[in-house]
Amino acid sequence: MFKIRTLQIRTRAAAKTVCGLILPLILLLPATPAAADVLSIPDENPAMEATPAPELPLRGSTMAAVRARFGEPKSISGPVGGDHPQRPPITRWEYDSFSVFFEHDHVVHSVIPDKPKPIYHKEELNSGY
Repeated sequence: MFKIRTLQIRTRAAAKTVCGLILPLILLLPATPAAADVLSIPDENPAMEATPAPELPLRGSTMAAVRARFGEPKSISGPVGGDHPQRPPITRWEYDSFSVFFEHDHVVHSVIPDKPKPIYHKEELNSGY
């Protein structure tokens, strides 16, 4: 019987602690204001239409196909890596308006340097949250 009484006391104490700590938090939850931001991205951007992006090599194209279609690169960097199966050799070809990255002899990525994708609604980025 002693063990049962001790268990009952511990249970009551635990119940009082739970009610004393969690119940006020639950009651205060509806009082906190809810806030949300709306992100709207326009379908068309007139500034983007004025300067069309150059045609880029497609992912998976071979070095020979890129050279045949776009000509000789301005410069070639690499290969870098290739000393381990998890680090394949990466080569970069620089053209006048874009760069092409190869893994072994296939295109993995084509980029236009210094031309990131546009950010819409820049004034809303530092809203103080």
